[in-house]
Amino acid sequence: MRKDWVSYIGDYKFYIKLWLAFYLYSLTVGLLVQFVILPIIFPSAHWKDGLMVGGDWVQFHTEGVEIAKRVEQEGWSAWTLRHPISRQAMSGIAGLFYALTGIHKPWVLLPFNAFLHASAGLILYILLRLLGISKKTALIFTIPFIIFPTSLTWVSQIHKDGLYILGMYLTFLSLALAFSNEIKKNVIYILAGVVGAFIFFTVGREYALKIVYYFYALFLLISLLIATVNLVRKGKESFLRYGKTAFVFFVIFVTYGLLQPQTQPQVQEQPQPQTQEQAR
Repeated sequence: MRKDWVSYIGDYKFYIKLWLAFYLYSLTVGLLVQFVILPIIFPSAHWKDGLMVGGDWVQFHTEGVEIAKRVEQEGWSAWTLRHPISRQAMSGIAGLFYALTGIHKPWVLLPFNAFLHASAGLILYILLRLLGISKKTALIFTIPFIIFPTSLTWVSQIHKDGLYILGMYLTFLSLALAFSNEIKKNVIYILAGVVGAFIFFTVGREYALKIVYYFYALFLLISLLIATVNLVRKGKESFLRYGKTAFVFFVIFVTYGLLQPQTQPQVQEQPQPQTQEQAR
């Protein structure tokens, strides 16, 4: 694995160009789907306004319009991230863009979708490079993620997957950096990745917080095991290295545990005894 993230600073121009290429591709595909492919080529699959029939995006759009209208009438204090009834965050995000632009059409979210997809693609590329894969090979493995048809839904529709995938890639990047040789130089980037992933999971798919919580628990145990093995073998340098890694995972694990969403216990209503009048 590469020593540290800092060694990549010199390649920032290439990363910007790569991100822009991914972004422009994603934005172009989203526009084509909403304005050409669905309404003209596959009209039977077209609901309206560039959205496909039968997906959650229809609900997100409808609720987003509702939130935007409320903001326009009552002010920004009326905006909420989660719709008061469905509790869906994507409805609030759609409403935010609709209210900001004054345009209640799904295409105004396409730049946001493209940002998420391009960022996930860039992080995947960087992750592969950190694993020692060459630039060319890393790019070859990254491009399918960007262009495969499965990405069309979260690129062109109002979808949670863009947030979820970016959060997962940030998690993987944090794990890779935590096992690098220069962990001190990477601590800020590790924590930034963890915080970013936490935000994206909270907004996109809250249940992912529980999955990643146990994920970090697993890697905490792995790093402790490796540190212990190195201590027994008197490998002081390796012991300290993996001990630091274990400490980072411990901090993340505890933080995720404290910030887990609290579920309200469901109270079952006890049936009320019928009166003679009700029995009749």
